[in-house]
Amino acid sequence: MAGLPPGLVRPWEIIGQEDTTAPACAVRQGTGAWMLHDPSGTAPPTSAIDWPGTGLAAVPVFDREQRPVGALTVVAVISRSLRE
Repeated sequence: MAGLPPGLVRPWEIIGQEDTTAPACAVRQGTGAWMLHDPSGTAPPTSAIDWPGTGLAAVPVFDREQRPVGALTVVAVISRSLRE
């Protein structure tokens, strides 16, 4: 989470297994997940409300037994033309 404002990334510091964020979905499903930030505040992170067009892209990370143990996650900004 280097280089990002603490207020933006704080909701992602600890993500529960049943959470609805992209990293949690990627771990549960065992496949990549993408979640666009919902500025209405109904989807995490509400602290990113000033960052319209942001989202999380996540892929699961597996251990030697092919069990998902975490997710590699990227905060991305979608250009305005792609959102419309």
